[in-house]
Amino acid sequence: MATGDTAHPHSLPIGTAGGPATLATIAHPVQTATHLVAGPLTPKSEIPVLSLVSQLGVLVAQLRNENEALAHQVATLQATTTRRLDIFSRTLHLDEAKSALALAVQPAQAPRAAIHPHIFQSHSAVPSGKISASSYRIIASSPGVAIISRDGRTDEVSVGDVVPGVGRVVSVTEDGTSWVVNTTHGQIHQ
Repeated sequence: MATGDTAHPHSLPIGTAGGPATLATIAHPVQTATHLVAGPLTPKSEIPVLSLVSQLGVLVAQLRNENEALAHQVATLQATTTRRLDIFSRTLHLDEAKSALALAVQPAQAPRAAIHPHIFQSHSAVPSGKISASSYRIIASSPGVAIISRDGRTDEVSVGDVVPGVGRVVSVTEDGTSWVVNTTHGQIHQ
């Protein structure tokens, strides 16, 4: 727009030569905006503008509250999903261990008793004089879960379970190519 020209809202820009504007003759919008000067509001426009500012303030506060609520929901869902994924992973590892046990059993043998989770929990964590870690052997295992055998009895153990004679299971870990059940009073090896 040429300097000194007043623009009608519906008129086309006029070039510096007085003809229609082209890209070369229109001033850059940032340059134009830097020369704008704010003027005082008229009493007629002051109330609607302040009303809009108040409404924007309310909307910003609502958006912040909604954002905080969504962040809390995301954190809750993430924790729930992580917990469920851990449970699923443990169940999957247990199923893998049970499958390995089933493959290890020879077809000619009579079927073994069902494996019951946490069968040892009712026993004392104090070691017995007759039973030791060497009395057990690991049949199948995966991180955190093992299927152990003693005197023909097969049971599943996981971290926190109590194994008679060797105490509470602290961890089930892989040691090279074999597995180890670490307890408070010894180690059960594969």
